[in-house]
Amino acid sequence: MAPRSQNVLPAPPQLPADLTEEHLLAADLTAHVEQRALHGEVEDVLLDDVEVSASRLARLRLIGGRITRCQFTDVEVVDSDLSGVDVPDSRWQRVAVRDSRLAGVSVAGSTWSDVTLTDVRAARLDLRFATVRRARFTRCDLSALDLTGATLDGVVFEDCRLVEARFAQLTVKRAEFVDCDTSAAVGVDSLRSAVVDATTLMSLAAPMAATLGLRLS
Repeated sequence: MAPRSQNVLPAPPQLPADLTEEHLLAADLTAHVEQRALHGEVEDVLLDDVEVSASRLARLRLIGGRITRCQFTDVEVVDSDLSGVDVPDSRWQRVAVRDSRLAGVSVAGSTWSDVTLTDVRAARLDLRFATVRRARFTRCDLSALDLTGATLDGVVFEDCRLVEARFAQLTVKRAEFVDCDTSAAVGVDSLRSAVVDATTLMSLAAPMAATLGLRLS
């Protein structure tokens, strides 16, 4: 049996006590953004080589667009909506997201280390071929989450909606699912090394039966 991962505690973001308030439109995102409290509303943003560190994104509405080759280090995201943004091949280190919306966000091919998502609506989150280390997802809507080809190492999903999630070709080094709904998930045979509780196992029954070609009477 794989080692239990319930004691995994991702390192929190390290932010200074005082942050400079700045509207996103006023920020120079071509330079290193550091020690800022960013807010505002922008749609269909197109950016390259963005680096944000020791900063908080609060009451930020960033809808659609594409941000390539970006890096987030020691960042908090609170009460924000980043839906529909494409952020491929990005690096997230010590990032905490809570009470926010990440619906339809693509972070395919990215590396996440010490990341927490709490009370986040993230249906259709795309983590294909991503590497996720030391991460916790708590009370999140992760319906249709795509983990195809991803690697999980020290990851906990707790009280999450994972309906229609895709686990095909997933590599599980350490992962735990607690009180999760995995109804209609596909590729569940890739979860063979994961630790699951009874509630999650019940919701996995039908997807497992479909994988084995069993017919439920």
